[in-house]
Amino acid sequence: MNTFATHIAKRTQDGKANAASRKLKVYGWLSYRNGKQTREVMAATSMTAVINAHKHSKPSRAYMGETGNRAEVEAAMSKPGAIFYRSITDWNAPYVEATA
Repeated sequence: MNTFATHIAKRTQDGKANAASRKLKVYGWLSYRNGKQTREVMAATSMTAVINAHKHSKPSRAYMGETGNRAEVEAAMSKPGAIFYRSITDWNAPYVEATA
């Protein structure tokens, strides 16, 4: 089966990609929490999923990117779908799960 046929076979009947077959990626961006600039990360299947996970203060795609930083990947993959953050002034601090 060629690549295109394989891609089509993975699609559901309604035409949307099957979320279970999509690979998790870790996205990172800069933000503000409690008046301090922070680095935030999240494991998701797409940037759209990251943006939709925010209740308010949605990150811009222009300032978001996939990360390969080991500490960020470990934190985000420990609980996919949750947002983790740490202050940019203390790069040695552990990532903490955001509660709001």
